[in-house]
Amino acid sequence: MTNQHNPDDIEMVKRPSYEETYQKLLYEYIRRLEKSVEAIDNILAQRQLSPLTKDDLLRAQMLAHGMSGSGATFGFSAVSDAGRKADVFLDRLIRSMPDDGTMDDESYPEFEMLMKVLQGTCRNAVNKGGDGPTIPKDQSAARDGHVKEVLNVLIVDDDESLSQMLALKLVQRGIHVINARDGKAALSQCQKGVPDLIILDIMMPGLSGHEVLRRLKQDPAYVDVPVVMLTGRAQQQDVVGALHSGAIDYVVKPFDPDHLVSRVEKILDASRYTVLIADNDPLILQLLESKFRNRGFKVVLAGDGKDAFDIIRTNAPDLIILDVMMPEVDGISLLKRVRSNTATADIPVIMLSGHKDQRDIDRGMEAGAQDYVAKPFMPDDLIARTLRVLKTGVAGTESGQG
Repeated sequence: MTNQHNPDDIEMVKRPSYEETYQKLLYEYIRRLEKSVEAIDNILAQRQLSPLTKDDLLRAQMLAHGMSGSGATFGFSAVSDAGRKADVFLDRLIRSMPDDGTMDDESYPEFEMLMKVLQGTCRNAVNKGGDGPTIPKDQSAARDGHVKEVLNVLIVDDDESLSQMLALKLVQRGIHVINARDGKAALSQCQKGVPDLIILDIMMPGLSGHEVLRRLKQDPAYVDVPVVMLTGRAQQQDVVGALHSGAIDYVVKPFDPDHLVSRVEKILDASRYTVLIADNDPLILQLLESKFRNRGFKVVLAGDGKDAFDIIRTNAPDLIILDVMMPEVDGISLLKRVRSNTATADIPVIMLSGHKDQRDIDRGMEAGAQDYVAKPFMPDDLIARTLRVLKTGVAGTESGQG
């Protein structure tokens, strides 16, 4: 006998919020710090057995560079500071060495001191929580201007006067509006054409907003459509339920219509764009993916320069966020390839780097980057700069923590 499954029994599609993702990645980052303490012990112990080779120092630099770039992003600014000092020292030392060379005895005392400081800072962060990492507030990136092309917004609410008022506000901004009085009508409208965004009330006769959202997110045709939920109750379970079901934002009634329209415009702006993020740090990749997706962007990830170039050639993104130091193909080399290919030459690129050296900034800009962001950085700042470059092609001033 074949089991029959009722569609209504299918488990709700859950997408973790940025705050949940951040907490998970923070835990993983602290575990990484523990491994870094052990790795530094191994490096220093190896020095007692034989001189450190250039490859040994490159491994030490990658460790320091990773700590420099990600520490403050997860709330550990002291880790970033110690990592940056070790990274700069090792970069200078490695550049002066032949490929088959070893570290000279004169350089070892400073190397040992910097690595022990980094180790102690990592250990302190693990044991005491560093300088108190907290979940960053999700602040919307400020921007000017309106959505340029005609976009379709579906408003689903049984309150006709509210729907008409919102529709008027959106139409005034050049956005086409479709209204649906209940969940059944909303699903019917979606069958006629996929909207660019849905404003969906939770409490409606018949199908609730939660149920409509659940059904939409089970269909591949609608899984990427951003949904803003409206609720008359500010209770946590309603908000959490909406976000876990796949909503990108929620607004509690009563609300300022102009504020809602502004939020809708920001989401629509982002939803038009696909951003490729290339970084060999998996925690940074996951953090940025969560932040950018929750802001409405379509996101593609690459863990090294080779994978990134393959993606760019087959499915060119609207913008590339590119780490300078990556295995296989480094960020500068990849950027030069992108600029030398006529099909990809005009894609805007934002460079990420753990170095704040002006020479590194100049190298990136000379290779064709539109902007340069120094690690560690705040994800909201990177999103603001991404939107600025996408809209105007003009960068802001160089950014970074510490």
